Amino acid sequence: MKKLAFYLLALMVFVACEDKAPEINLEISSIDFAEDGGSTTINFTSTDAWTASVDSDGWCSVNPESGNAGSVNIIVSADANSEVDDRTATVTLQSGPVKKTISISQSKKSVVALDGEKYTVDGVGGSIKVEVNHNVDYDITFDCDWITLGETRALETDNIAFVVAANESREARTGHITIAAKNGTMSQQIIVDQNACDFKIYYTSNDEHIVIPNRMDVFGANIVSNTYENGEGVITFDGKVTSIGYGAFNPCWNLTSITIPNSVTSIGSWAFRFYESLTSVAIPDSVTSIGTLAFSECESLTSVTIGNSVTWIGRNAFKGCDGLTSVTIPDSVTAIGEGAFCDCI
Repeated sequence: MKKLAFYLLALMVFVACEDKAPEINLEISSIDFAEDGGSTTINFTSTDAWTASVDSDGWCSVNPESGNAGSVNIIVSADANSEVDDRTATVTLQSGPVKKTISISQSKKSVVALDGEKYTVDGVGGSIKVEVNHNVDYDITFDCDWITLGETRALETDNIAFVVAANESREARTGHITIAAKNGTMSQQIIVDQNACDFKIYYTSNDEHIVIPNRMDVFGANIVSNTYENGEGVITFDGKVTSIGYGAFNPCWNLTSITIPNSVTSIGSWAFRFYESLTSVAIPDSVTSIGTLAFSECESLTSVTIGNSVTWIGRNAFKGCDGLTSVTIPDSVTAIGEGAFCDCI
């Protein structure tokens, strides 16, 4: 009788042990990954064999995927997110009928996309409009003080206006605008090229007095001022200087040098005739034609450099420039008029 009671007690204990469910002890319930992905180690304990699985379409993984009872370390990894939306997944730990889950979330890819990367602005200044598509907040910085932020409408697609000041120098210049995500994940740069000052003509005179053009209507723009300070004259126009037309300065006896803006495409007939004090001239690449008698009788002219766009040098263009010792004629020239260098002894 005692033996029977003992066996019954042992059977009850065995059955009780058989009915006890497995246990998984897990302290963490969620993992947040940044957009560039990474890996995290998770620790849990299980009283029985276990498995791990992920429902992520492949961008999230777990290793190892199964194991025996005990204290366990698994590694949960996420690939970099190339999508423009946040994404989620679930890691499931299972031992028998028992399940524990870990929620996985990953930040979206930071996007600050521009519709252009390089802009060119005339020397008179102006504005540029840049379209910015973004899904994160961003900052704008400048590496120069002649570009500023204009009035902008703040939308998910921003149309940003930048104001470019007038270029008061004779040289072209380049500035950079940096648009960077505030979370520090990425940045893009805009290059702004501004042409040299094409609304001014610089000159010098042998008596340091202003040189007054013979005609006011042959420059493609109107003269707004003519000054002579610090050893140099400056003629300022209300727009781009596109030509130095017929008889523009003829005759201006005291002119010794002149800077022709890169916006000028033609030098007209008689434009600089009888400039007896003019010593040298550089004709920019923008000029395509030099008119009849344009530089004739410039007796002090010693050298001429003709830009790479000139195709035609007019009749008697440099006639009587008897001090001329050097002329550079580019391959672009297809015709030289009769007597162009007559009496250049």
